[in-house]
Amino acid sequence: MKKLLLILFLSVLAFGQNQTAMTSDGKKVILKTDKTWEYEKEEIIKPLITKSYQNFVGDECSKVLDFVKTDRNLSKNEFETEKQFKVRLRNYVNVTKFPNTDKTLSNIVFSITLPDKRYDAENQRFNITLYKIEKDKYCTIKLSKRETMFGFTRTDDILKSLELEMTANLAKEVSSYLTIALYGFPIQCDYRSSFSLCFVPTKYVIFNVRTGEVYKEIIEEDLFPIE
Repeated sequence: MKKLLLILFLSVLAFGQNQTAMTSDGKKVILKTDKTWEYEKEEIIKPLITKSYQNFVGDECSKVLDFVKTDRNLSKNEFETEKQFKVRLRNYVNVTKFPNTDKTLSNIVFSITLPDKRYDAENQRFNITLYKIEKDKYCTIKLSKRETMFGFTRTDDILKSLELEMTANLAKEVSSYLTIALYGFPIQCDYRSSFSLCFVPTKYVIFNVRTGEVYKEIIEEDLFPIE
């Protein structure tokens, strides 16, 4: 360690400005021109919004599934064009209340453990992959019921790759607790089953389910265009 610092200090003196180095145990060190050094302070990622998602569970997936299977307004009928269906569905989910609640169908939210999540140590970030189902110029995510929660279903097409910048030490600490609050509205589609749901996402919130801290909020581009 001392020999390594000596070599690096010579480099600092040569360039005349502070340099950073990495120790064998993965810690960053700042080497100063006055021949002193200190460990780089860990970045602290603060919550982006004040709402706490601690122990957040979202809407009950079984109730949503049961409702969607029986509500024919969520599917296209043979007497309407694709555009007519989209206009009607948009209006319907915006005004129709989910049974026994004050929320509309356009604001359903599920808590989902992150699917394909990998940490990129070189770039200090998580890469999170979401998958899609393409149908008649609109996109849905297929959710599969797993016990009491929904999970993302892997398909051949990628909907979005989300990036979450985070230091390695913090990533190691929170990795098991990273969760997505998935907002949007349900729709009936060809993938109907007693355990699957097609869902048009409108917003993703990446949060720590243990502490409730929100790390990132993404508003989805319109996956259900009228035109």
